[in-house]
Amino acid sequence: GVLLKTWPGLQIVTLSRTPDQLVAELLNDRIELIIGNNWNLGRMPGTELERMGKLAIAAMVRAGHPLAIRPRVALADLEDYPVASAVELQPGSLGAAGSFACDSFHVLRETVLTTDCTWMSSPAFLADELRAGTIVRLAVADLAQARSEICLVFKRGRTRSPAANLVADEVRRMLGELGE
Repeated sequence: GVLLKTWPGLQIVTLSRTPDQLVAELLNDRIELIIGNNWNLGRMPGTELERMGKLAIAAMVRAGHPLAIRPRVALADLEDYPVASAVELQPGSLGAAGSFACDSFHVLRETVLTTDCTWMSSPAFLADELRAGTIVRLAVADLAQARSEICLVFKRGRTRSPAANLVADEVRRMLGELGE
């Protein structure tokens, strides 16, 4: 929203797809950049990665979830509930009770709000729900503080458009405001 207010006439088109689909779109010059986290983008041949900042990640559930009433839970307690995730879970990882994978964080949020799914997500993304009390951040005793490194991915050797530079600056500004 800030970019559109500041730069009238700017056209931004977004896609929500799996990382491999987005990289294919990038390498075929159908998109100019990818914004995501380093763990599911990493280094891909033919791309440049620019690290932008980090976001805290925490275990989240809906208000009223059986785990939400406990002051502290253990990581093993999460295994009794299905997992919502932006990526397909590997066999043997959390998700023994089932999983729901979707590349849309908005759909994941709605799923968590209406099911017993747990979700490792950014409190910054869920700030409104946390303030309203509809989503609860779990205190997981044996879970190390996790951070997701946010990055931009560009096609190697391609000159960035002024719009891409504006988006990069805005992502950097937003991450700076979050103080992560």
